[in-house]
Amino acid sequence: MKRWLAWLPLVITAVLMWYARITNVGVTHYNLFLLGLLAWCFIIILFYRANRNPEEIEDNGKTLD
Repeated sequence: MKRWLAWLPLVITAVLMWYARITNVGVTHYNLFLLGLLAWCFIIILFYRANRNPEEIEDNGKTLD
Protein backbone atom coordinates (compact mmCIF):
# COMPACT_ATOMS: atom_id res chain seq x y z
CA MET A 1 0.00 0.00 0.00
CA LYS A 2 2.82 2.40 0.84
CA ARG A 3 4.47 1.93 -2.58
CA TRP A 4 1.19 2.73 -4.32
CA LEU A 5 0.70 5.77 -2.11
CA ALA A 6 4.14 7.09 -3.06
CA TRP A 7 3.10 7.26 -6.74
CA LEU A 8 -0.07 9.23 -6.01
CA PRO A 9 1.56 12.71 -6.13
CA LEU A 10 3.04 11.90 -9.54
CA VAL A 11 -0.37 11.00 -10.92
CA ILE A 12 -1.97 14.09 -9.40
CA THR A 13 0.83 16.25 -10.82
CA ALA A 14 0.24 14.83 -14.30
CA VAL A 15 -3.49 15.56 -14.03
CA LEU A 16 -2.81 19.11 -12.82
CA MET A 17 -0.37 19.70 -15.70
CA TRP A 18 -2.95 18.44 -18.18
CA TYR A 19 -5.59 20.71 -16.63
CA ALA A 20 -3.25 23.73 -16.78
CA ARG A 21 -2.54 23.01 -20.44
CA ILE A 22 -6.20 22.65 -21.40
CA THR A 23 -7.41 25.74 -19.51
CA ASN A 24 -4.36 27.93 -20.28
CA VAL A 25 -4.32 29.01 -16.63
CA GLY A 26 -0.58 29.68 -16.85
CA VAL A 27 -1.21 32.35 -19.47
CA THR A 28 -4.39 33.99 -18.25
CA HIS A 29 -3.62 34.01 -14.50
CA TYR A 30 0.16 33.76 -14.37
CA ASN A 31 0.61 34.96 -10.77
CA LEU A 32 -2.02 32.57 -9.45
CA PHE A 33 -0.46 29.78 -11.47
CA LEU A 34 2.94 30.43 -9.89
CA LEU A 35 1.46 30.57 -6.39
CA GLY A 36 -0.35 27.30 -7.03
CA LEU A 37 2.83 25.72 -8.33
CA LEU A 38 4.75 26.86 -5.27
CA ALA A 39 2.02 25.54 -2.96
CA TRP A 40 1.97 22.20 -4.81
CA CYS A 41 5.74 21.82 -4.40
CA PHE A 42 5.40 22.54 -0.69
CA ILE A 43 2.61 19.95 -0.38
CA ILE A 44 4.70 17.31 -2.15
CA ILE A 45 7.68 17.99 0.13
CA LEU A 46 5.47 17.64 3.21
CA PHE A 47 3.84 14.49 1.82
CA TYR A 48 7.12 12.67 1.23
CA ARG A 49 8.58 13.93 4.50
CA ALA A 50 5.59 12.54 6.41
CA ASN A 51 5.70 9.20 4.59
CA ARG A 52 9.38 8.34 4.84
CA ASN A 53 10.63 5.35 6.80
CA PRO A 54 11.96 5.94 10.30
CA GLU A 55 14.98 3.82 9.30
CA GLU A 56 15.87 6.37 6.62
CA ILE A 57 16.39 9.04 9.25
CA GLU A 58 19.87 8.58 10.68
CA ASP A 59 20.37 11.21 13.34
CA ASN A 60 22.63 9.29 15.76
CA GLY A 61 22.83 12.38 17.98
CA LYS A 62 24.98 14.31 15.52
CA THR A 63 24.84 18.10 15.51
CA LEU A 64 25.77 20.59 12.83
CA ASP A 65 28.37 22.38 15.00
